Amino acid sequence: MCIRDRQLAGELLHVITHNTILADSLDSDFAGEVDPEMLLAGARSAGSIGLGRACFMVRTLGQFTIYERNARANFLLGAVLGADLLTLKNSSAIRMNPGTQFVITGKPLLREALAVLVSDDDFFSGKVTVTSSEQQEHLAGCGAIAVARERGLVQTLKVAQA
Repeated sequence: MCIRDRQLAGELLHVITHNTILADSLDSDFAGEVDPEMLLAGARSAGSIGLGRACFMVRTLGQFTIYERNARANFLLGAVLGADLLTLKNSSAIRMNPGTQFVITGKPLLREALAVLVSDDDFFSGKVTVTSSEQQEHLAGCGAIAVARERGLVQTLKVAQA
């Protein structure tokens, strides 16, 4: 399975950050760097009180606490990505189990954030691979070739070694 930041989570982050009452609390900007503590706090909040309420907590953090903008943006990022991971774990269509192996792709900050959330979640005991930007450039082609080989559409050429 491939978890990629270009799912609905990315669109939700954009809309919430730029087009809601939370925009002022976030200066209409995303997290600049990962803050694991706030990221995990956001994910836990979304899991226990729901995504909507966790999102509104960003505004509360901005008005009544000393947390800086990047910390608040990480809380939101954790809430949105945490809700996505919860959806994956509970999806009857995906049927993810604790041993499911998957690859995390996408923008560097989102890859790092997902890796933090997954490493903190006991559910994910399968192999988790976080790609580099260079590896991502070739994933679609490699995947297409692997599917074609599996279906017998292409054969592997063996090159004689000298």
